[in-house]
Amino acid sequence: MLLGDTHVFLSHVQLTGGDLADVLRLKLENRGLNVWIDHGYRAELNQQAMLDGVRRTHTNVLVLTMGIFASSAVLKELRCARDSEKHIVMVHEADTHRASYASFGEYVASTPGFCDGFFLEEESLPVRRKWYEEEAFYNELVRQCFEHWKISSTSIYFVHLFTETFATFQPNASF
Repeated sequence: MLLGDTHVFLSHVQLTGGDLADVLRLKLENRGLNVWIDHGYRAELNQQAMLDGVRRTHTNVLVLTMGIFASSAVLKELRCARDSEKHIVMVHEADTHRASYASFGEYVASTPGFCDGFFLEEESLPVRRKWYEEEAFYNELVRQCFEHWKISSTSIYFVHLFTETFATFQPNASF
């Protein structure tokens, strides 16, 4: 592991963002990141465990889906991340036909007061699920997660090498 015990904390609403958070977890773990997500801690899941998870991570990925700011747990996680000066990366549901979709205006209108001015559409990554868009989305998400970490040049080299390996990996290629 490059830093600490957890690289990324996935903050989401289970009802509208649970499936998306599971996919994000899987894709980030496949890229070598250690991800904190509530399902992995069911036996010990309580408010304190979640907030400890936020404090132990280096980046908080806020999964913007319908009703995200109506969740008291998400608000506590977000406040903890802000108070702990954690890097926050936002991703949002971009497929308008999905039940979890909300317009960006709805996110801005429901943003909690302690985050006024924090959410700008151009600063949130639209989730891409199509195979020909997916790799670019995840490469950018990983880049944004790493960009604020204070890591050595050796670690940066290995992250770069790791990212390049995945960028050129073709699972269906014949040898």
